[in-house]
Amino acid sequence: MALTELSDAPRGFGAYRLTVSDTGCGMTPEFLDRIFLPFERDGLGYANKTEGTGLGMTITKSLVDLMGGEIAVESVVGRGSTFAITLPLRVADADELAEAREKAAAAERCQRDFTGCKVLVVDDDDLSREILVEILKDYGFKPEEARDGDAAVRKVASVEPFYYDAVLMDMRMPRMDGDEATREIRALDRPDAATLPIIAETADAFEEGQRRARDAGMTALTTKPLNIHELVALLAEYIPEK
Repeated sequence: MALTELSDAPRGFGAYRLTVSDTGCGMTPEFLDRIFLPFERDGLGYANKTEGTGLGMTITKSLVDLMGGEIAVESVVGRGSTFAITLPLRVADADELAEAREKAAAAERCQRDFTGCKVLVVDDDDLSREILVEILKDYGFKPEEARDGDAAVRKVASVEPFYYDAVLMDMRMPRMDGDEATREIRALDRPDAATLPIIAETADAFEEGQRRARDAGMTALTTKPLNIHELVALLAEYIPEK
């Protein structure tokens, strides 16, 4: 692994290239043409012995694209592979550095063992949902998924009370949106219906969107794009320690 600072960054930015190489079995040229497509796996024999969904590189490229960067791959069967990510990163000013340090300190303060905590992730965007699920797993959560509000209500209704520790609910979804799903969950005849933490995920930062979430009975609200440290801090606040 190597990190290199590049000299051709625009004013106010730094440009960096992260290179990761391995000496594994490599990948075929045919697979390299499809490596960033969802659910693709190489046809080499090792792939059949390795667990995975075929979404890792899709998620990686999506994150790199969101950051305005580029990712490239070179590979030779029998020799290994090299991945290179180039990112333009804006130079932070003093206020932004102070804010970043405070957020890092807050994340450090909310260190919790979330092992085994069950969180229902509700989002109609398959890739966004999969990314969040994988991140939550890194924190020890046991995430489950629902593709819309109707599926979320049915999942909550089908399990025993207090099975889920929290629900992360997207606000805008087909069939049934987040606020309607929250109302239906709150109306269920079960002892955890009123207390189950339901955290809204919304791109609507305006007061109207926040009011809708509160009126529906949501416990808290976080805005998209998600800040994972803030989200974990919210989960730590509303999920009781076991």
